[in-house]
Amino acid sequence: MEISLQLNDQLLSLFLSMRSGNPAIELLKHEFHILMTTKPSLECFASIAHYLKEIGELQEAGQWYERAGKLCIARNSGSLICRALSSVSYFSKALECFSICGDTESVERVSEIISELSRAYSAS
Repeated sequence: MEISLQLNDQLLSLFLSMRSGNPAIELLKHEFHILMTTKPSLECFASIAHYLKEIGELQEAGQWYERAGKLCIARNSGSLICRALSSVSYFSKALECFSICGDTESVERVSEIISELSRAYSAS
């Protein structure tokens, strides 16, 4: 899975504007460093989203939760139905973040993903 360089630049700019001392910011910087130096992982995406949400960066948090959901589905382990079920929690968190910050386009997109996943595992 490819990581958007534009988003990485946005996060780097965000980090540079933040003051140290906030534990969530320090943990976020740590997770971002891990992400940039290793293969992307579901846990890393979810952690970045969590810490962004904790510091009030809801749009960015939603994007990372959405990425975690997509990565969860794309994994090679487990059945597709299990991966779909697991991914819904990440998409639901993304939906919450997008709803709070008023991003209606992202709310519609993620709502549709959740609906499709729900239909898929209801049909099986």
